[in-house]
Amino acid sequence: MTVQALNWFALIVATYILYNAGVQGVLNTNASGLVMLTLLALGTFMAGLQARVWRICGLGAVLFLAVPAIGWLEQSIMLLVGATLVIIAIAGLTWWLGQRRNRALQT
Repeated sequence: MTVQALNWFALIVATYILYNAGVQGVLNTNASGLVMLTLLALGTFMAGLQARVWRICGLGAVLFLAVPAIGWLEQSIMLLVGATLVIIAIAGLTWWLGQRRNRALQT
């Protein structure tokens, strides 16, 4: 129990240091958020290891995987918007052709 409390205390101190005025001048807002998510993932994973609960370890691993995914999403938002528009256009075209085929079969 004390080891886990010390782990979380160390993460709280690391968070405080990250939000200190000297460090904020070095990191931009996006980098600070990703660093905080990484610290949260590390703390969650360590808590799962200490408690020997695989589900908490799994949650920590998912949070670790979310960090590069968020970084990738921020860089390629226009690609995702374009892909979404293409999928919507294909779905609309498919629906329209289906409606035409249904009308032709009814006549």
